[in-house]
Amino acid sequence: MRILRFVCSGAIGISVNLGTLHLLAGVFGYHYLISSIIAVSISTVVGFLLQKYWTFAERSVEKAGEQFALYVVVAVTNIGVNTLIVFLLSGVYGFHYLFAQFVGAGVVATMSYLIYKGLIFRSAHAPAPMA
Repeated sequence: MRILRFVCSGAIGISVNLGTLHLLAGVFGYHYLISSIIAVSISTVVGFLLQKYWTFAERSVEKAGEQFALYVVVAVTNIGVNTLIVFLLSGVYGFHYLFAQFVGAGVVATMSYLIYKGLIFRSAHAPAPMA
């Protein structure tokens, strides 16, 4: 059930991102790059809140700041990992860019889930990961 909530949270985050981008750039006429930055920022906050409180049911308020910082680090890292995968599969090995993006998104989603579950939103009752 948690994986389904994880996927739904991701879909909501993407929808918020694209919806905000369309609203700001398409409807209100703001520059698309400024709109994109705002859309990514809003969807990052929405994604964090959904993952923390819904997907992983992690309710601590006192840890939220640290968790959000780690969440943003993972999000930025995901961009780099996804870009590297797309470059390798498409640019080096000649696969279609959509296939490469699909693989990259799958790798990033899997990594994110494991990091969220084992580190960022780990339950207080769960044992700490071995160092």
